[in-house]
Amino acid sequence: MSPTARPHSPSRPVPTTDALLLQRIASGDPAAADALVSAHEQRVMRVCRAVLRDHHDAQDAAQETWMRVFRHIERFRGDDLGAWLCTIARNEAYRLAVRRSKAPTPVEELPPVRDADADPLSAAIAADIRQALMGAVMALEETYREVAIRDLAGESPAEIAQVLELTPGATRVRTHRARKRIQAHLEDRIAA
Repeated sequence: MSPTARPHSPSRPVPTTDALLLQRIASGDPAAADALVSAHEQRVMRVCRAVLRDHHDAQDAAQETWMRVFRHIERFRGDDLGAWLCTIARNEAYRLAVRRSKAPTPVEELPPVRDADADPLSAAIAADIRQALMGAVMALEETYREVAIRDLAGESPAEIAQVLELTPGATRVRTHRARKRIQAHLEDRIAA
C-alpha cells in the first residue's frame, strides 16, 4: 500500500459476497439471510455488548437489529455493509438501554437492603444522580454517547480507542467533549 493510500475508506464498496447475499435476500432467499447473519453476527453482538454491558440485553438488541435489517434491507445504499449493520446495532442497543432505564426494576433485581437504619435520603439522592447522569448521557449525540458510556464504565482511553476504532487523540477529544456536555446538561438540570 502506498503511503498516501487510506486503509479504511469511509465509503468502501460492499464485498462481492455481501453484495450477492443482499441480492439473494432481496429475491426472498432465506438461506442468504442465514448466511448474512452468520457472517456478521459476532460484529453485531460486539457492538450491542459494548453499549449494554449485559449479555442477555445484548442478545435482545442483536435480535432487534437483525429484524430491523431485514425489514429495511432496501434502505442500504451500497456503502460499507459492516458500518451500516454496526450503526443499526448501536441504535437498537441505545433504544433498549432507554427502555430499560424507564422500566421499573423487578423486585428480584433490586439491591439488597444492607442496614435498616440506612439513610433513605442518601439512597434517594444517589438514585436521582444516577438517573440524571443516564439522562445526560442518552442526550448526547451518538458520536459522544458511546465514548461517554465506556468512560463511565471505567474503560481506559486505550481500550475505548481500540474498541471504537479511533485514534488515541480522537478518543481523548471525544471523551473531553462528552464530559463537558454531560456537565453542561447536569448544570442546566440543577439550575432549572
